[in-house]
Amino acid sequence: MKSLSTTTIRSQYTTRSRAATAASGRKAAFIPEQTFAIDKTQRPLTAASGIASSKASSKSTSTKARSAQDSSYYYSLLSSKKVEIEKEIERLISEKREMENAHKTQISQKNSYESLLQEVGDLEAQVSDHNLVLEKQREGVDPEELEQFAFELKENNEQQEDFVDKLFLKNQALVKEIRSVESDIQRQQESFQKALDEANNETIEEYEKLSRQLRELKSEKSQGESSLEKLYRRVAELENQIESRIDRDICENLGKEEKLLSDAEEAFAKLEQDLGITQMNVGEAKAHFLALVKQNKNELEMLKKTSKEMDKKLSETRSNLKAEAMRKEDSIVSASLGEYVELFYTDKNCLEELKDAEQTLNTLELEGGSKKEEVERLDSKLEQLKSSNLQIPTQEKFTSLTDKVKFLEKEFLNSQKTNDRLVKEKEKRLIELDKIKTLEAKIREEEEFLVSSNESMTSEMNEFGDMDKLREEAAERKKVLTKTKHDFIQKNKDLEVQLERIKSEQSKLEGKLHREPIWESLHSLETVLAKQDEEKHDLEASVKIQAQKTSYDGLRVECLQIVEEIGSRIASQ
Repeated sequence: MKSLSTTTIRSQYTTRSRAATAASGRKAAFIPEQTFAIDKTQRPLTAASGIASSKASSKSTSTKARSAQDSSYYYSLLSSKKVEIEKEIERLISEKREMENAHKTQISQKNSYESLLQEVGDLEAQVSDHNLVLEKQREGVDPEELEQFAFELKENNEQQEDFVDKLFLKNQALVKEIRSVESDIQRQQESFQKALDEANNETIEEYEKLSRQLRELKSEKSQGESSLEKLYRRVAELENQIESRIDRDICENLGKEEKLLSDAEEAFAKLEQDLGITQMNVGEAKAHFLALVKQNKNELEMLKKTSKEMDKKLSETRSNLKAEAMRKEDSIVSASLGEYVELFYTDKNCLEELKDAEQTLNTLELEGGSKKEEVERLDSKLEQLKSSNLQIPTQEKFTSLTDKVKFLEKEFLNSQKTNDRLVKEKEKRLIELDKIKTLEAKIREEEEFLVSSNESMTSEMNEFGDMDKLREEAAERKKVLTKTKHDFIQKNKDLEVQLERIKSEQSKLEGKLHREPIWESLHSLETVLAKQDEEKHDLEASVKIQAQKTSYDGLRVECLQIVEEIGSRIASQ
């Protein structure tokens, strides 16, 4: 009896100690998150000799200590890693926002630059027109010629008005034809509706079913188009985001280096020219400047000759155009619509050629003015050389100039090297940006995985607390599932019997339906409906083609623009 009692006491003691250690382990598992730093040397250890029997503890007072790592250490390690990842994500998000703001400012500046360029172009065109008018006023124009030109323009405008009116009347007639075709289509639809009203209920139901399917297909098509538009917008947004990730500082540095390069090249060329002039004596310098003056005078004379030739060509083209216009006016009454259009486009091409010729004249006049200014500048330089004796530079000045040229060459080479270095750095930054994109996706995936694993671990620890209860629930569920499985098998057999019976009845009814005359009438009505749909589709296509052929809105707008341009020119002259 004594031995039995001691064994029972030992077993009770061991079970209690195991339950205590399990409870302590469960409590330690639910420690909250910690954000402090972790020292590997300060890991928690069990202080005593661990779990041992009472008999062993009575025999020996001291045993070897057992090292056991606590689970809170790993929770704190996970929390610290999570905090580091969140900080990195916040930093990347802030950089992304800064890049987006920089891209927006760049786009706004680009738009303002384009608008200013357009304004400058308009102002330059106005200045060229003003200069042309002033030049004509200086040269003098015959008033009778102006009156004749205005009279011809007036007649041309009246003819264009008649032409536009005829086109408008033709358009109206075609619109009437289109309306008559639409009324025919409406009558066809009404007759179709009457046929439907006179038909049986089954045909009406079939028609409604088909129309419903058609509406569903149209709605699906519209949804697909909207989804495609959304995808296109998303692609455009992604492209804009990729463009916004280009480093703005690198672009600015590249622009500065390019500007420095261009300035250094200009200074280098100027110094070379100055060195070449300073190495000449007085006679050579005078001969050099005289040769430049002669060259510029010859170029000026050539420009004057070309401008006179262009004036002659312009007068000839104007006279030819007048003669051709008079000839076309005689033959315009019996012309067809295609000939009208050809005449209109030939007149338009002639006007464009006149505009191009006037622009070339303006450019030639501007070049002639610049050449005149250069000739005057060279004359003044020659007079200065005649009045002042040109001194040959000393050796010290020459050496200083050569040193300056060498220094500028070195600067030029250094700027080229820096430019290459900046280009390489830009490429590296772009590669880093691509890596950051991939890192963002990886960080999101890792964060989601950590969150899901944390949730699954907590749920599993809550669920697996009581294993006996889980086993009982699993056994009960298994019994219920087996019972439901047998019920479903029985129901499936009953349904198969009913299905075979329904199929046999359906085959009998289908044979009976095919033997009745209503089936043949329905089939004939369906063929008639299909033919009417095809005719309707052909009519709609023909109506669209006729509408495209008879739309002269663009031609009318172009005619009005030409008339307004001619009127503005007459008013300016």
